[in-house]
Amino acid sequence: MEVPAVMEVPAVMEVPAVMEVPAVMEAPAVTEALAVTEVLAAQAQRAAVVLASLAAVEKAR
Repeated sequence: MEVPAVMEVPAVMEVPAVMEVPAVMEAPAVTEALAVTEVLAAQAQRAAVVLASLAAVEKAR
């Protein structure tokens, strides 16, 4: 028996995304989590730049 992929199940695809539900997005915990996520994303981006710079220095040696 084959199990259909989640994307192929109409009932799943018709459920609104969590980000589209105003009550969820206005909850303080969600707002705080989004803020933390933005900070972590910025830090990861800076880390990627540092690693790329180190790789360039190593390659130039």
